[in-house]
Amino acid sequence: QNPNVAQYIAEYKAHLPAAARITSISAFTQWQLREYCGLDSTVIYYPMKPVFETGVKHYPFKALACGRVGDRNKRFDVAVEVLRRAGYSEADLAVVGPERPHWGTYLGVVDDDVLNGLYHSVDYVMQLSRVEGIGLPSVESACAGVIPIVAPDLTTYNELWAGSPMGLYYQTFRSIDQIASTIRYLDGAPADKAIMKGEMKRYADLFLRPKFDLVEVARRILSIAHTL
Repeated sequence: QNPNVAQYIAEYKAHLPAAARITSISAFTQWQLREYCGLDSTVIYYPMKPVFETGVKHYPFKALACGRVGDRNKRFDVAVEVLRRAGYSEADLAVVGPERPHWGTYLGVVDDDVLNGLYHSVDYVMQLSRVEGIGLPSVESACAGVIPIVAPDLTTYNELWAGSPMGLYYQTFRSIDQIASTIRYLDGAPADKAIMKGEMKRYADLFLRPKFDLVEVARRILSIAHTL
């Protein structure tokens, strides 16, 4: 979808082979480098923002969207329509990032403590992008016990989300109405939603956090450096 993709690929092919080792932030980006540039790389993942318990719901929002909402690939319009059909208002959605949205409560670019507070205040993080190298907000929010709303055509879906507690729900997401109905169901069944949030956090702590923990990523980088 990037009009300059040919230029970028040419630059990667020209410069990356000069590196002693090439690293990737996910299996998907590793595949991209191999498919488009013919280059091998080692997956080290990428450090996530600090996510820690606060014990307090600091903000009144129900859902959160993060990132460049003006990028068509992020499908922010789809997220908005999902929330509208689920019965949400603009006051229910917080949006953080460098671009002002056309719907929701815009908080701008926030620091790590505010972001952590938001993760621990909402029920859902909307990440309906198609192409992501990782999609860190969904990873970080899951570590906080939030339910990420992702689509099965997300490029890191099989790598990170197919085996998650929401995996069977995600696989049914073929339309805006199907996503909205899942949110309406969970909102109408608070006990089931609480169970799902707990299961998502356990999944994230066991499967996602070890991949994206700052110290673990640093260890992978050092292990590569020691082989040079």
